[in-house]
Amino acid sequence: MQNIAEDLEKTKGAEITDVKTMMLKASCNVIHSLIFGYRYKHDNESLHKLIKTIDEIFSGPGPLTATGIFPILNFLTKDSVRVRVEGFATLKKYIDEHISEHRDSFDPENIRDFIDMYLEAEKDEIERTSSLNPGGLFSTIADLFAAGTDTTATTLDWSLLYMIQYPDVQKRCQEEITKAGINLSQLIIFIGAGRMVRISDRRRLPYTEATIMEIQRLSNIALFAVPHVSVCDTTINGYKIPKNTIIIPSLVSVHLDETIWTDPTEFNPGRFLNQNNEIINKEYLMPFALGPRSCPGESLARTELFLIFSNLLQRFEFSKVDSSDILSFEGITGITQAPSPYRLKADLR
Repeated sequence: MQNIAEDLEKTKGAEITDVKTMMLKASCNVIHSLIFGYRYKHDNESLHKLIKTIDEIFSGPGPLTATGIFPILNFLTKDSVRVRVEGFATLKKYIDEHISEHRDSFDPENIRDFIDMYLEAEKDEIERTSSLNPGGLFSTIADLFAAGTDTTATTLDWSLLYMIQYPDVQKRCQEEITKAGINLSQLIIFIGAGRMVRISDRRRLPYTEATIMEIQRLSNIALFAVPHVSVCDTTINGYKIPKNTIIIPSLVSVHLDETIWTDPTEFNPGRFLNQNNEIINKEYLMPFALGPRSCPGESLARTELFLIFSNLLQRFEFSKVDSSDILSFEGITGITQAPSPYRLKADLR
């Protein structure tokens, strides 16, 4: 969090056109520290290369485009999927090198990170399963990077776009962060500007939390959940679904459903708050999908989003570079849906 703030402070209110890269540095570093046990400085060349690789994997046509459904078209059109394949190869090499280093330096008395935890389980015959193998370890790490890096950075990218479009919402979040406090035996503890926002502050920042939820609802960075297959013949709402049918849940259809949301295309964080300023309608928000195959990194992602978003609003005022700037909220769809290019400036509060 501190590194993002420093990056923004260095701009000194000048035009910023690549919010996504800034956010990728932060989200990538969080996942990297959990898996490999250390972080990079934001100006580190290895971090830049890793971010470029992840961006290459997620850019380009999504899985439900023509090239996603018919992969052979990738070779005929020479589109960005070739770059994705090369990106996965680069990521695999990077991960394999770290796994090898961890195997050489593994100490069961000093568990440093996720890889060490995996290696510890691997050595225990009682806990050994078919997934505890080098291939399974790589796949798990790749999934963690995929689920926790680009998705979080893209959501944060959308969040600043909405804040410069709706400065009144930004101001209300900032006022809530500044004034939030609790009374413990006459001791008032305020967040204010004196300390960073913590995850324990979430319950005292309902409007800020509701704003993040509304950003997730409208940005729809994942239009669809991962494909599922029916294990038997079944009927849902009168529709017969044969066994072995591929089912792709549409998340955007729920997030924009007029029977659930009043004026669903309007940006309104208040729809997630009741008269007592308590969070409501959580069950209809599903950016991480639902059920046993929902995103495994949901808890971490929610924590990252809250901490980064609230701390940035605590410290900076985000605005359009020019008041006449017209912002587009039509997303660019790849594996995730990213916002169209925009520019902003960040001034210290």
